[in-house]
Amino acid sequence: MTTLSTNIARWIEDGKLPHTTKDFESTGANIGQCIPPIFDTYCKIFHPFELATDESDILEIRNKSDQKKILTQNEILKRREEWLKEYNSKQWSFVNWETIADKYGLIFHNQINQKTFEKKFQKIGWQKNLIFPNEGHLARQLLVKLLNILKLHTASQEAFIYQIAPHTSWKGNKAEDLVKCNLEEVLEYFNSDFIGYLFAADKSWLVFTDTDLTYSIVGGQRKLIDGIIDSDLEAIECTSMTRVDDFSDNIN
Repeated sequence: MTTLSTNIARWIEDGKLPHTTKDFESTGANIGQCIPPIFDTYCKIFHPFELATDESDILEIRNKSDQKKILTQNEILKRREEWLKEYNSKQWSFVNWETIADKYGLIFHNQINQKTFEKKFQKIGWQKNLIFPNEGHLARQLLVKLLNILKLHTASQEAFIYQIAPHTSWKGNKAEDLVKCNLEEVLEYFNSDFIGYLFAADKSWLVFTDTDLTYSIVGGQRKLIDGIIDSDLEAIECTSMTRVDDFSDNIN
């Protein structure tokens, strides 16, 4: 694993489509504004919900005034501590987006997002034993599965990991970081879950997730994307114009 100049990843920033703030709710943001629109095709790998298997599916109506209350830093830390204590006391398992969508009469498609479920639960109550997908991080278990697929479609087995703030906040507070490694070494770099960019040395594929996304984006050749979609990762095909913003779901 070798640290190199971040200029090697300049092609990513230079190749992205420009962002626009005009009428954002209607136009939003798309995959081509996250990674360059140069690949054969794309997919989203959805970060899973988590379900407490030892607890029943009770819907809980939340107090709206409590949701809007502004908490102090100490109150936030205390709630976080209480939440972690409760989380660690239960048995959790991953559950797919499509499973939850089907359960609540929602249509699973490539522009569904977290807000789709939030709007539904605001009307009917929140499933108490359900945790929403992890924003910005692909779970390590899923990263392992993805790496196994990438190895089959990477002749040299060489890749680059590219990190920019805030993705680097857990890595010694570096502003930027870029390392060249083989795919076996990726798990050595990430001590837990994946965030940021991972791309093939020949630029034939690119994986990306961001702090605001509840899925990871992959661009690459048709065979690779088909391999991901056909695996037990929950993935769905997209184009470079598929939206990634909170207003993207125009079906549900």
